[in-house]
Amino acid sequence: NNSGTTFLGGILLNITNTASAAASHYATFQTAGTQTAYIRRDGGYVVQGATSNDVLSFGGATNGSVANAQIGFSSNALGRHFLLSGDSTGSGGPANFAFGSGGYISWQSTTRQDAGSVDTGMARPAAGVIESNNGTTGTYREFKARSYINGGTVPGISGCSAGTQIGGATVGGYTSGTTGACTVTLTFAFTAPAGWSCWANDSTTPANLYQQSGSSTTTATLTGTTVSGDVIRFGCMAY
Repeated sequence: NNSGTTFLGGILLNITNTASAAASHYATFQTAGTQTAYIRRDGGYVVQGATSNDVLSFGGATNGSVANAQIGFSSNALGRHFLLSGDSTGSGGPANFAFGSGGYISWQSTTRQDAGSVDTGMARPAAGVIESNNGTTGTYREFKARSYINGGTVPGISGCSAGTQIGGATVGGYTSGTTGACTVTLTFAFTAPAGWSCWANDSTTPANLYQQSGSSTTTATLTGTTVSGDVIRFGCMAY
C-alpha cells in the first residue's frame, strides 16, 4: 500500500483495438449462458434483465472525459422509457432529460419515495401541453409562482383600425385607429376547450368603457368607445 500511488484495481484489461466492429465488447457477463451485462468498446456499460432488452445503460467515455454520456432505462424491446443525455462534445454543455409521451414527474405525500402516496405530479396530456395533477392525468392541481409572463406571438386582430400590438399570445395591447364605438376581434393561435374569457380597458382614456362582447373557441370580441390613438390593454384566458 502506498498513499502516493493511484492503483487501478485488481483487474486491468488493456485491449488494442485495430479493426473491431463498433458493437464489440470489452467484457461480457453471462448467467447460465445468457448475457446479463456488458461493457462496450466505447466504454458504455449495459445491465440487462431476464431478456436481451436493455434495462439500464450508461454512455461511453473517451480519455476520462465523458462525451455524449447517456443513462437510459427500458423494460422491453420497444425502446427506452427515459433518457438522460449529456453534451455531445464532453465540454460540460447542456444536458437533456427526455421521457416518452406517457412519462411524468411525481412527488410523494411523505419525505420518502417508498412510503405514502403520490399527491402531486406533472404530465403531458397532449402535444405542447403540460398539466399539474395529483398523480392522475386529468385530475388537476395548482401552480404557484412569483409571476407569470405571457409569451408567444400576438393574436390576429381585426376591427377598430387597430394598429401597433404589444404583449404575448393572450395578454397585451393595441392602438385603436377609430374615434367612436367599434369592435375588435382577436384570433388566437390555439383552440380553447369551450371559449375565452377576457377583460380590457382603454388605458389612454379610462372613462371609456371597453368590455368583451363575444367568444368562440378560437376568437374573442372586445367592444367599446375609443379615441383614435388610444391604447387598449387586454387579457384573455381559455376555458
